[in-house]
Amino acid sequence: MGRVIIKQGIYSSLAVYTGIALGYIIYLYLFPLLLSKEQIGLIQIIEEASMIFYVLAAGGIPATIVRFAPFFRKNENRNEQGLLFYTLTLPVLGILVVSLLFYFAYPTILRWYARAPELQQYLYCIPLVGIGMTYFYTLYAYLTTHLQVIAPTLAQEFLRRIFIILLIVGWSIGWWQMKGLLHGWILMYYLMAFSLVIYTMYVGYWDVRFQKPDFSKEFIQKIGKFAAYMALGGLGSILIPKIDTLMVGSLKGLGDTGIYAIAAKMAMVVDVPRATLSKIVNPLVAQAFQKDDMDEIEKLYQKSALNQLLIGSFIFILIWVNLHFIFHIMPNGANFALGGSVVFYLGMAKIIDNATGVNYEILLNSKHYRFSLLLMVLMAAFTIVSNWFLIQYWGFSGAAMATLITFALFNLIRLIFIWRKMNLHPFSKAFFQAVGLVLVTFLLGFLLKNFVIPAQSFSITLLQMAFCSIVVAAFYVGILFKTHISPDINDIIERVFYRVFPKK
Repeated sequence: MGRVIIKQGIYSSLAVYTGIALGYIIYLYLFPLLLSKEQIGLIQIIEEASMIFYVLAAGGIPATIVRFAPFFRKNENRNEQGLLFYTLTLPVLGILVVSLLFYFAYPTILRWYARAPELQQYLYCIPLVGIGMTYFYTLYAYLTTHLQVIAPTLAQEFLRRIFIILLIVGWSIGWWQMKGLLHGWILMYYLMAFSLVIYTMYVGYWDVRFQKPDFSKEFIQKIGKFAAYMALGGLGSILIPKIDTLMVGSLKGLGDTGIYAIAAKMAMVVDVPRATLSKIVNPLVAQAFQKDDMDEIEKLYQKSALNQLLIGSFIFILIWVNLHFIFHIMPNGANFALGGSVVFYLGMAKIIDNATGVNYEILLNSKHYRFSLLLMVLMAAFTIVSNWFLIQYWGFSGAAMATLITFALFNLIRLIFIWRKMNLHPFSKAFFQAVGLVLVTFLLGFLLKNFVIPAQSFSITLLQMAFCSIVVAAFYVGILFKTHISPDINDIIERVFYRVFPKK
């Protein structure tokens, strides 16, 4: 997929997985040990609702920056015709409008969360966290247009989690109460945004001078229309993975939300390959469309689907094989073990999303982006309706089922649309070989999961986890390397191997 993508992908993935290791300490140890289910649910609802605030306030600006950044850069002297100025100033209007909407919707929100009285006194945190998110993710988008994803990923995945650990530990030893913890959560996002300001200065892209871009009136209107479409489409894209948590909180209360949140954090790891590659590939897809290079787009489409499927499925199998061990050694794990079905359903949803490659990014950057908007709106509506019905019958497991059904249905629609309109698809011979390898390895994992029962001893349980993980990893990685299904992954395996065992 090119040296730039591979290099950025490796380092970004290292940052992400370091953050995931810290995330597991936070969500599988510190949270269950030091917080009640209700307190975990409270924090998670504020986080998810703040993300929706950010999407509304940003108004499609991050996606617009990525899509049109190549048109702002016409020469090699780093003159971007005021791109960073617009990046920083345009969200202000959105923040003001959404803050007013939140103010007027406040009584309605209170009624929605009548089952969560603990949340009601902290609702004011949502817009404050949302403003910090808005500037962090807008600057994140700007830096990705320069293929600078390592530092933003480090801030999001690593520094953020270090800050959370400090907040939770400080709360547990009495330095601050829940109010202070949540105020620290607000501060965290402003510090993350400020870190990207410093990094942008460091890499030499900090130029906030106003400059009128050399665009025709028609082209400016085109940018405006795209931003408007992305504002609505972005709302749909963020509602889809967030609405389940918010609706569990509204319909079932903060306790069930806490269980759902811990399970969802486990399944979220499966999405890391897609999320990481998407940030790297999206600008390249935009550049390919600008050059009308459909061969390059097809190459990115097929390789992203193959590599995301292989990596995401491997992660999911390791989690699923070890899930009963994880709940066994987790503090108060019996309270959260009910979320096992959530891990399975959400993990499968993420695998489907991985296996269909960068289909969303292709639609987003093509002339068919309006269809992407329509699909996102329909997808969000379907998610809300399916969650409402399924949560009524199956509780938080129903929310996870709704997410799986939504991802399967709408990824199928995207796949068919791109194939019919652009004659592109993510499938190759290697892709079907990868599916076969995943299925066989999942069967192996299923056998291990049912025959290796957690021991009473903590140390023996860790040895059991290590045994199952090594068996699955040796089988999967060995066949993958031997068959050369993915040259990109083989190259990474060889590099890692020779760094650990250098040639003499």
